[in-house]
Amino acid sequence: MPFEARRIGVSEFTTWPWRFEHDVAEYARHGIGFIEITEAKLHATEYAEQLASIAAAGLTVSSVQATIHGLYPTKLQPDVARLARTSRRPS
Repeated sequence: MPFEARRIGVSEFTTWPWRFEHDVAEYARHGIGFIEITEAKLHATEYAEQLASIAAAGLTVSSVQATIHGLYPTKLQPDVARLARTSRRPS
């Protein structure tokens, strides 16, 4: 069976140093079909434009890596309540 890049997806978390716009451009350039959005890479004032750029690039959202991963503290996020209070939200 030949390799079909359109059938795979990439998480933005794996390309952490890149900006959101770079992720979208590079995934599309390489023929990737799906993207997992990392909320931390989005800009609260640009959600609509950024999300529209995904479809314009021919990508499909497969999942979202939320800034707050759960309701309870974890080793990676020991102060979930503080994160919830300071999380970026569109105005």
